Amino acid sequence: MKIRKGLKIAHTMILSFSMLLGTVSGVSAASPEQIYSWPEIVSKTESSQVIVTKGVTYQQFDYVTKSGKIRLHETWVNLTDPNVEVKTVMSGDKLENETNETVSAMARRTGAVAGVNGDFFESESSGMALGMSVQEGQLIHHPNQTAVLGIGYNNEVIIGKYAFNGTVTAMNGNSYSIKALNGHPVTYPNEMVLLTPELGYWEMVSNATIVTMQKLADGQYTVTAIDPMKTVTEAPPQGFVKLIAQGSGPIGFVTANLQKGDTINLAYGTTPASTSLKYAIGGGPILLKDGQYFADPNQPLPNSSSYRGPITGVGVTADGKRMLQLVVDGRSSDSIGLTYVQTANFLRSRGLAHAMLLDGGGSTDMVVRQPGDTQATVANSPSDGRERRVANGLFVYSTSAPGTPANITNWGESVKVFIGEQKQLTKKYSVLDQNYNPLPGESVTFTVEPSTLGTITQGGQFRANLTGGSGKIIAASTSNPAARTEIPLTVYSSVDSLTLSPNVVDLAAGESYTFTAKGTVAGESLTIKPELLTWTSSNAAYGTVTNGVFKAGQVAGNGMTTVTAKIGSKTATANVYIGFVQKTVDKLDNAGLWKRTDRWGMWGR
Repeated sequence: MKIRKGLKIAHTMILSFSMLLGTVSGVSAASPEQIYSWPEIVSKTESSQVIVTKGVTYQQFDYVTKSGKIRLHETWVNLTDPNVEVKTVMSGDKLENETNETVSAMARRTGAVAGVNGDFFESESSGMALGMSVQEGQLIHHPNQTAVLGIGYNNEVIIGKYAFNGTVTAMNGNSYSIKALNGHPVTYPNEMVLLTPELGYWEMVSNATIVTMQKLADGQYTVTAIDPMKTVTEAPPQGFVKLIAQGSGPIGFVTANLQKGDTINLAYGTTPASTSLKYAIGGGPILLKDGQYFADPNQPLPNSSSYRGPITGVGVTADGKRMLQLVVDGRSSDSIGLTYVQTANFLRSRGLAHAMLLDGGGSTDMVVRQPGDTQATVANSPSDGRERRVANGLFVYSTSAPGTPANITNWGESVKVFIGEQKQLTKKYSVLDQNYNPLPGESVTFTVEPSTLGTITQGGQFRANLTGGSGKIIAASTSNPAARTEIPLTVYSSVDSLTLSPNVVDLAAGESYTFTAKGTVAGESLTIKPELLTWTSSNAAYGTVTNGVFKAGQVAGNGMTTVTAKIGSKTATANVYIGFVQKTVDKLDNAGLWKRTDRWGMWGR
């Protein structure tokens, strides 16, 4: 969701617990198919759950409600699986960029198997995320009052609030408070701001005194330059930091206490301490705490209680073992989206104890590496019609090195054909290792059991023989046939009903027409090859039919014949009318009824 620079980030949701989640009796009275505060759910369908990698699954849900359709995408992550690691990624690995990255670009660049967009950001200026950021255990952007999603060194997911604190201490013992870390100095006109190399870009400053320092050890730095009256500065190089002093208080402190060559102390961090976090990004609001709704008083967007649209959320179960990444499509006929209240109720219904939102709207984006693919691709439908470039994201990785063939992608596909027919497998079958990661150098071999049912090419094209029955198509690793999956196969030799399309045809003498025959078997509609049917014409003088192709006779006058197709005991018919009738519709001999116009289109308008 786009945020303008300088936007105030304070708004309070005024919703009682009973309004949001309902009373105990209200929840228990609801149908299991209903979700409290949602519009009435008419139906629900869900895709097969696919294994993205060991410990990570993806699934899509489609609801039809009385207010419209709602489509959700879920990625579940087993945080205890040693194959899984959760990280946050910054666009371009910097806080500020000339242009941000899409979620799929960040996933491809870093090798993620799944991910979602992250924090709210300044889309019309710096592209910088608004909230707290920690990368590889290092705090690189101060928190504000909004929510923080933290990832610990053992994949722990922590959702909470943090406050920034920082101090510069001179050699004489005097100290001054640092207000912000890699914040825009112009938004802190009378404060001290610390810039580090992770900023990645230049910043405007306001008649600032800039103190450049080289990092030593244990929070100590050497002053290498003091430059007064500056209006612009670049991010410091690696190994250096910059103190931006603006206003009489900060500049006065620098003038009175710091000199080039001094060794000073810098101390900065958060309350509570963020030292246990390996990664962190901002977002909000917090929706659930300990399984209960939390009315977050500090939300990234004002007036958000009335918002309905695309949603990105994340949460964790009470035992801390499973994380859910949720994306809700919105602003389209395929999905109207959800409100914050409805999202909270859904997340609670999915068994989460703690949950928060990330940026939404046009920024909402989920990428997933589909089974057999080597890279993650967009799984949802971004409301802009394309991915938006965002500041950061939350991603999931497989930590395992490529293994040996152990699995084949299983899509839940089945093949149902009529004898003599062909059908192409609609899915791509790939070899996977023991962690369900792709092995692109391995090939798949297809076979049919029993072989009497038909043959299959290595491109997945099945051709049925003239013998009906049930069996399976086996997709197996060429190098390790034990790694296999089975595709159910049914070859029909008879039909429950038969139809010809169309069932009425008008032709002139000598013209031809090709009929299509379809049979219904166990509710399945199948096109039947015409050569498998017996074809007859009730009046050969008006035309003959061979393998579904009717040829009208060269006869004088008009007539009709009935075409019949038969297989087994089932028949279907179509009437063919031959010839034409000449009839005067209007002689157009009354000039008084004629009207002249120079206009095109609808006459007389």
